[in-house]
Amino acid sequence: MSVTVADCLKLPALRRAELVAGAQGRDRAVGAITVLEYPKIDLLSGELLIGNELVISALVSIKDDVEMQCRLIRHLNAMGEAGFILYYPGVFVKEVAPELIETANELDFPLILMPRGRMDFRYNESITEVMELVIADRERESYYVSEMVNLISRLSPRFRTMNNILRLLSDRLRCTLVLTDRALSRKASAAWPLANEWDYPLILGLVNELQPGQRSGAAVELDDRSVWVWDFPVKGRRSQGLHLLALDESGAQKGSRLEQAAEVVGLFLNVWNRDANFEGTDALVHAILSDRPEEMRRLASRMGIDVSTIHSLLVLRLRDAGGETLADSALQYAVDRFKSLLLEHHKLVIADVYNHGVVALCDDKVFDERESDVAAAFLSRESDEDISGECAVMERIENTAQARAAYTLVEENLAHARRIWPEKRVFSRSDLSFARDCRATLESGEAAAQEKLACLGAILESPDAESNMHILCTYLLDAGGSTLRTGELLYLHRNTVKYHIGKLRAVLGDGLDAMPGSLQVYTAAALYRLMQSDAR
Repeated sequence: MSVTVADCLKLPALRRAELVAGAQGRDRAVGAITVLEYPKIDLLSGELLIGNELVISALVSIKDDVEMQCRLIRHLNAMGEAGFILYYPGVFVKEVAPELIETANELDFPLILMPRGRMDFRYNESITEVMELVIADRERESYYVSEMVNLISRLSPRFRTMNNILRLLSDRLRCTLVLTDRALSRKASAAWPLANEWDYPLILGLVNELQPGQRSGAAVELDDRSVWVWDFPVKGRRSQGLHLLALDESGAQKGSRLEQAAEVVGLFLNVWNRDANFEGTDALVHAILSDRPEEMRRLASRMGIDVSTIHSLLVLRLRDAGGETLADSALQYAVDRFKSLLLEHHKLVIADVYNHGVVALCDDKVFDERESDVAAAFLSRESDEDISGECAVMERIENTAQARAAYTLVEENLAHARRIWPEKRVFSRSDLSFARDCRATLESGEAAAQEKLACLGAILESPDAESNMHILCTYLLDAGGSTLRTGELLYLHRNTVKYHIGKLRAVLGDGLDAMPGSLQVYTAAALYRLMQSDAR
């Protein structure tokens, strides 16, 4: 349960204060108390005032300016402050103007007067007692999201910025908060204390060296001190890939309290800050490939991208030296490298991590070269870094509906295509469509598969069936009908390969060289390889 203005008025230091206006707001939550020495409105900002505060002042500099006093009350209310306590009334501000009371009542903004004509009520008494009450309440309270949402709802729209929200959360948690994208680029931040000057590129670089699973309370060394790092994903439809980092110098933070801050940020983005520019290319890629045209148009418009010029889709699947799919953090670096290469051949490239892979959407090529050659060049470079993988290249895309269909074709059939052509690294639409048809045949049942394999009957029934099929599959599927390449793959002399292919040709007749028989044999070889890999 949060401390309210009404609770504060029961404290010994404020017991003799009078709530003269804004009584309907006495249940406003109080999270801090602050002194306003120089109430000049154009100098006040979310960097100085953080919301949910009781503001105390004698208004000495504007004691005779009623209009400015009213403007100040409106400004404090717009910033989400809890209330205002006027000290030393009758000494500096001789009389509280009716206009000021009317303004506070209009806003339900608590206006509190200390005893009139008295100079023996000290600021520090109120500050000490209010903060002791707030701290004691926070130690008992386990869930504060609702309170923060209520506070945000009271903020004026112009103060509902991400930096201000982080400022509110940072003040509550007493730690620095940094909102980043998937690549750990800073989007917004709030330091604790306010004047703390972080070297954000340095600290984010240190965080990036940690594995994602190690960023929960991990200590990193920064200059001459330790900083405990916590990393929480910001969940929500409008917060794809965002992370909230908490930097704690005390080492006393609890993960459950910090995680709630990420929840508040997600709610803020989803409910209030729909036009905030925190959504990047990953959000646009997601909108295009998940059939959300409204969101796609909104994001594309903001980024100045004409999606109608997109005519190519490239999908990368990358693995490390151990054969494990690269983590999203490592994939982000691959995105940068891939995009850099593609921009040598395209004017428009939208690339990002998507569904544990890399997706790139491109316009027409600037020069007359094959997209598959560009993809092959990239994979060759990656292999030098002990990264393996494959790329699907889908060209002649006319609209986003076709882009979505192309991506679905890749997702559903790339694994089968890899099993049919294990030596291949770049796959075309034709390859994936062929893999889809083979998969459909196998899923139709054994009878359908045996019908397709019938053309290989004589080979499959021979004593050396396994050896002969290995040579045939390598020749057709991996070597593209080249005896030289077949020999390289099988470590056989070219003449030996010619001898074996000659024997197979004698059995198959024109099925090895002429259509439509060659297509039947090719399809049968692909099905055989899929069935053998299933058996293993």
